[in-house]
Amino acid sequence: MAEFTFKITGLAEATGELRAAMLFGCARGLQQIGERGKEIFQQHAPVGATGALKQGIVAELHQDVDVMHEILTETQPADAYAAYVERGTRPHFPPINALVPWVKKKLGVQNDKEARSVAFMVAHVISLRGTEGAYMFDQTLQQLGSEAPAILEAEVAKATATAGFGRKA
Repeated sequence: MAEFTFKITGLAEATGELRAAMLFGCARGLQQIGERGKEIFQQHAPVGATGALKQGIVAELHQDVDVMHEILTETQPADAYAAYVERGTRPHFPPINALVPWVKKKLGVQNDKEARSVAFMVAHVISLRGTEGAYMFDQTLQQLGSEAPAILEAEVAKATATAGFGRKA
């Protein structure tokens, strides 16, 4: 699992309303980072037959006092195969029935018998070569890692300013 960590300088010393504003800003910032992560993921995720993988990512904020985590994770049914799409697979013979919707959508084969036949051929190729990885999570984390600090900083600044703290003109 890849991750990055932020430490908010001065949070430990802050008290009262300033501390509350900083924590609120951190939570909002992490939520914004999670939403941005979902957007980036959707740009990099391949579109299969159903779109379940592309839409199957959620962002969840977990908070325990001063420690917060924003987690990007897969939901059902994408959680069953997202890792295989991310890293690719070794040669294996996938289930034909799982490939039929993909053959119909991606290859335009509408006849059921023909679609099963083509799905068998696709499965045979996968049994020889495996599949290449899409690396959509890796790409998301790389891009998000460069964007996240500014998002978090802006949300903390906005929250503290709204609470009446910050530089006075």
